[in-house]
Amino acid sequence: MSSGCDDSADLAADASLLDPSGFENLNISDDKKSESPPKPKERRKSSTSKPKDKTKRPESISNVQMNFVNTHEVHVGHNFTYYATPQFVPAPEFVRSTSALKKTSEIKELMSCKDAVTKEEIFWLSSHVGKHWRDVGILLGYDNGQLDQFEDDYSRRGIKQSIYQMLLDWKNSRPEEEASVGILSKALWKGKEREAVQGWVNRRGKPEPPSSA
Repeated sequence: MSSGCDDSADLAADASLLDPSGFENLNISDDKKSESPPKPKERRKSSTSKPKDKTKRPESISNVQMNFVNTHEVHVGHNFTYYATPQFVPAPEFVRSTSALKKTSEIKELMSCKDAVTKEEIFWLSSHVGKHWRDVGILLGYDNGQLDQFEDDYSRRGIKQSIYQMLLDWKNSRPEEEASVGILSKALWKGKEREAVQGWVNRRGKPEPPSSA
C-alpha cells in the first residue's frame, strides 16, 4: 500500500509541474515560422559609375533647307584646324658652313695675287662679308675703337656701308702693294669669311692659261 501512495505522490508532483495555466507563458512556435525571411542585400553604388543623364536629347533633324541670298563668306559646320610639321627644306648649294670650304688651288692663287684691290671689288665685298667683318678689320690693322667709329658713323645706312667704308679706308691709306688682293683675301679667309673669298674667286673667274712662246 505504501508503494501506491508513493506513486500517487509522484503523479501529483508531475501534475503540479505541468500546470496548464503556465502554458500561456511558454513561447512555443514552429521553427519554420519563427525564422524571419532574409533581408535583401543592399547593392552598393560604384564610385566610378556615372550618373545617368536625365536631360532629353534633341531629336535628330533631317531635311534641313537653308536659303542664302546676297551672302559673303558663309560657313556651315565645324571648324577643323590641322597642325603640320614643316618639312625640312635643304639649304641652297651655295650656302655652306665655313668648315666645309677648303683652300682650293684657285683660292691659293687669289691669296698670292699682288694686284691692287679696286673700288668695284670693295663694293662687291661689302655685300658679301658677314658678321665677322670686325675680325677682318682687326686682321687689317684696325683696333676696336676704330671699328666702333665705322659702325657708329655709317650703321644708320646699314652694316654694308660700315664694311664698305672700312675697306675703302684700308685701300686709300696704304700703298698699292700693301692693299693687294692677296692680303685682303688672306684676312677674309682667316677672319672666317671664307664664303666671301669663294665668291670672289668665282667672280674673278679662272685665270687664262699662259700663251705658248
